[in-house]
Amino acid sequence: MSKSMSMTGGVILAAGLSSRMGQFKPLMPYEGETVIGRVISNMRGAGIERIAVVTGHNRQRLSPVV
Repeated sequence: MSKSMSMTGGVILAAGLSSRMGQFKPLMPYEGETVIGRVISNMRGAGIERIAVVTGHNRQRLSPVV
């Protein structure tokens, strides 16, 4: 990549407890995929090239999916 080109990046915050939902929101099903999968797909579709996912609670469950 040349110096004149820049990459667009995004951050997904997926570190919460999801206590009100009763389930871990990022891994809940949504239209044939997980919520986190849909968010990543939408970001890629918007041309975002670098995506960082901030994990915390349930990191061990989320990491293999991401």
